[in-house]
Amino acid sequence: MPIIPQKAHAPAQYNLLNIINPGSGGLNIQDLDYLLPVKQSPKMLNMMYKNGIFGKRYGQAVHADLQYNVKSVGKFHGELYVQNESGIYKIVNGAGQSVYTGTLTHEGIFFVFNKILYFLSEDIYLQYDGEECKEVEPYIPDILIVSKPDGTGGEVTDYNYNSLGSGFRVGFNGDGSSTVYHLPKQKDENDNVIPMDTTPVKVLIGDTEWTEGTGNHFTVNRTDYTVTFASAPAVGTDNVFITAYVTNPKYRENIMKCKYAASYGGNNNSHLFLAGNGKSTYYYSDVFDASYFPEMNYATIGSTEDDITGFGLQYNVLIIFKPTELFSVSYSFSKDTNNVERMLLISQPVNNEIGCDMPKTIEYIDNRLTWGNSTYGICTLCSTAILDERNVRVVSRNINGGERENGLLAEADLADAIAIDYDGKYLVFTGRTVYMWDYTNAPFSETTKYSVDEMAKATAWYKWDAIGYEADVTAGIVIANKAYFVSGNKVCTFNNALNDFTDRAISSCYQTPLFDFQAFESLKTIKSAFFEVRGDTATKIHITYITDDDPSGEVDPEDIEIPAILWDAFSWTSFGWGIMQYAKTFARKCSIKKVMLFGVLLENHELNRDMSLSGIKFKYTVVKEVK
Repeated sequence: MPIIPQKAHAPAQYNLLNIINPGSGGLNIQDLDYLLPVKQSPKMLNMMYKNGIFGKRYGQAVHADLQYNVKSVGKFHGELYVQNESGIYKIVNGAGQSVYTGTLTHEGIFFVFNKILYFLSEDIYLQYDGEECKEVEPYIPDILIVSKPDGTGGEVTDYNYNSLGSGFRVGFNGDGSSTVYHLPKQKDENDNVIPMDTTPVKVLIGDTEWTEGTGNHFTVNRTDYTVTFASAPAVGTDNVFITAYVTNPKYRENIMKCKYAASYGGNNNSHLFLAGNGKSTYYYSDVFDASYFPEMNYATIGSTEDDITGFGLQYNVLIIFKPTELFSVSYSFSKDTNNVERMLLISQPVNNEIGCDMPKTIEYIDNRLTWGNSTYGICTLCSTAILDERNVRVVSRNINGGERENGLLAEADLADAIAIDYDGKYLVFTGRTVYMWDYTNAPFSETTKYSVDEMAKATAWYKWDAIGYEADVTAGIVIANKAYFVSGNKVCTFNNALNDFTDRAISSCYQTPLFDFQAFESLKTIKSAFFEVRGDTATKIHITYITDDDPSGEVDPEDIEIPAILWDAFSWTSFGWGIMQYAKTFARKCSIKKVMLFGVLLENHELNRDMSLSGIKFKYTVVKEVK
């Protein structure tokens, strides 16, 4: 934005540079300090726009303090649930209320499907309806019907073996003479027969049900997959049903090791999709049944070298993320040769260059899927058009960092970063640092009027530190417009306090660009500076004047200060007598002479004090051209 000197309201020999809504352009460490737009900043920490006012970021508080470190979080019926190594808890009034007790070594995932809360980890698969929490009982499919006792002539059903469970059922036609009934054998990947489990076999003949080991009705040969009856069942059609159990380790492991879940399918998200088990394969459940994953309900997508790293819904398609690829899956129906309508999943490549290797950063932001990539930064999906490399845009160029300064891409362990969508802001947590995109005030607007770089440059990013109680933030969620984030064994929240956890100061700073006042060929003298400050909040601002002659800065001996006068924000540390004012202007005679570049650094490191600014103005004059 060009700087237009104004001469109104000042003596003729002085010019005015006015910064309205300072900091609204966010932090920019990509471009040189003296080439920044007026409202951006080369140095800014723990600042944001809150309720339309530029000041300190949210404060923090502990919402729940648990005995063990929290591994994952979920929500159900507007309430917060957490997993730690001792079980699953619902957080009620800041305390953990046990939902499930048991050792949970591995981090799991929570998801809601068909009005039930599920928890899946390598340890266990649980379901919770709000009253009872129990292990998911895998569905037992009828895989074969009207079979002869010798195992021939049967009719294969539409049901496959359940990858999640070991049980299956076969229907036989009794012939009145056969006593030995043959079940279909299951084999491993090396074509070796897998012995039947020791789980008792069940038999249903007509209305009579028998269980192996109770009575002398039948015996089982688990190697030959045969059931031998003491007396031959009567003649009938599907009058003998045998339920047996065979655990195929690779099938169940495929499901239990999945790290990502999504509901998708038709107009009502009728299938549960799972992925992230170390393979480039996704799995999907039967219709509205999270206990049944038919063994044929899977697809391998993209390069087999890379695992799937997450799901996202955009428009009417499911986006599947991989580290360097994006794919879309669309849902439709097609009639088979018998005119029966079948579900059809069609996958197509979306982008073959930019994928997601920061799985916990995927969010739906401003009508677009947005996520992190450790090479490119934060990306957004502008279109699901097939193989259009322009459909993914990088929106974090201002804070990615580069040769001059480290930024987002220099943070450690980006693969573990998490993100939440809170209060019109996209927050990326990396350890105890947050990079915040204020997409409500500065959205990414795709238009032909500006270049992609200009659009990304116009996004407003802010950096916060000291987020979390003492440990890195490892999980986060938003429920009823309230943010919860995990720091060790504590669940923390944001609030409007001017402190962290009551007794920790929020250290903040904001620096203007270095201005050449559109006269880079001349020396300038800055006569005075004016700061408009919110008058109804305790504020203290330390001022340093930065110039090309003195990059370390000249400190103004007098701070800007407004004492606390509102009883609802009362604190003795910031108390003072005064009359509430909505805004107050402070003038400072800086008298900086004959400099090329000039800016100010504003700081506050005090407890219960804001650093609120609504306007800055400099009065200056152009002295002479450089010889």
